[in-house]
Amino acid sequence: MKRVILTGAMLLSGVIAMAQSNESTVLQEGRFNESIVLQAGETNNSDVHQDGRRNDSFVSQTGISNESDVHQQGRRNESDVLQLGDLNISDVDQHGRRNVSLVDQDGTGNNSEVDQNGRRNDSKVEQDGLNHDSKVDQDGRRNKSIVWQHKEGNVSDVYQLGNDNSSTVYQYEGKFNDSDVDQLGNSNYSYVVQYLGDNNESDVMQDGDGNYSTVRQEVGSDNYSYVGQFGDFNTSTVQQINGDSNISLVGQLGDGNTSHVWQEGDSNISGVLQLGDSNVSDVTQTGDGNISGVLQFGTDNTSTVTQTGDGNISGVAQFGFDHVSTVTQTGNSNLSGVLQTGNGHISTVTQLGNSNISGVFQSN
Repeated sequence: MKRVILTGAMLLSGVIAMAQSNESTVLQEGRFNESIVLQAGETNNSDVHQDGRRNDSFVSQTGISNESDVHQQGRRNESDVLQLGDLNISDVDQHGRRNVSLVDQDGTGNNSEVDQNGRRNDSKVEQDGLNHDSKVDQDGRRNKSIVWQHKEGNVSDVYQLGNDNSSTVYQYEGKFNDSDVDQLGNSNYSYVVQYLGDNNESDVMQDGDGNYSTVRQEVGSDNYSYVGQFGDFNTSTVQQINGDSNISLVGQLGDGNTSHVWQEGDSNISGVLQLGDSNVSDVTQTGDGNISGVLQFGTDNTSTVTQTGDGNISGVAQFGFDHVSTVTQTGNSNLSGVLQTGNGHISTVTQLGNSNISGVFQSN
C-alpha cells in the first residue's frame, strides 16, 4: 500500500491540524513501517503504533471529535481508516502477517472495533448514518468479514476462529437491526441481510467445517432468526420476507443436514431440529399466525411442510432412517400431527379448507 503525498499538502494538513487542536501520535518500532495521518476539523485524535516490518497505516479524519486507534504488530499488515463526520470511533488491532483492515465511517456516533490475529485475514467495515456499532474478531488464517451498516443504530458482531471462514452482514435502509455471527472451524460461510425493516435480529452459530448459512430478513420488522449448526457440511437458509414478528429457529447437529425456511406474513413460528446425518427439512409459511415444528432424529429423513393461510398448526416427528413426510395445509386453522418411528415410512397429509384435524402414527 504505497502512497505518494505531495510535501506541500502534507505540510498544509499539518498546519490545519495544529490550528484546530487535533492530536496525532505515531510510534513506529522496527523497519520499513509506513504511517500517514490526515486530520481536518476540531478535536480529532489519532494514535498509531506499529511494531515489526513493512506495516502500513493510513488514517483520514474530517469533522469533530473523531477518534482512531491503530495497533499493528508483525509484518505487512495494512490498515485504512476513513472517518467523515462527528464523534466516530475506530479501533483496529492487527497481530500477525498480511492482515488487511478497511474501516469507512460516514456520519455521527458510529463505532467500529476490528481485531485480527493470524495471517491474511481481511476485514471491511462500512458504516453510513448514525450510531452504528460493529465488532469484528478474526483469529486464524484467510478469514474474511464484510460489514455494511446504513441508516441508524444497527449492531453487528462477527467472531471467526479457524481458517477460510467467510461472513457477510448487510444492514441497510433500516434501524436498530442486530446481527450476531459466530463461526468456529474451517471454511464456514454466513450471509446475513437485514433490509427495509427495523428491530430485526439474527443469530448464527456454526461450529465445524464447511457449514453454510443464509439469513434474509427483508421488508419487515421485529423478525427473529436463530441458526445453530454443529458438525460438518450442514446447510441452512432462512428467508423472512414481507412481514413482521416472525420467528424461525433452526438447530442441526450432525453432518450434511439441510434446512430451508420461508416465512411471508406476520407472526409465523417455525422450529426445526435435526439430529443425525443427511436429513432434509423444508418449511414454507405464507399467511399469518402459522406454527410448524419439525423434529428429525436419525439419517436420511425428509420433511416438507407447506402452510398457506392463517392459524395452521403442523407437527412432524421422525425417528429412524429414510422416512418421508409431506404436509400441505391450505386454508385456516388446520391441525396436523405426524409421528414416524423405525425405518422407511411415508406419510402424505393434505388439508384443504378450514379447521381440519389429522393425526398419523407409523412404526415398525
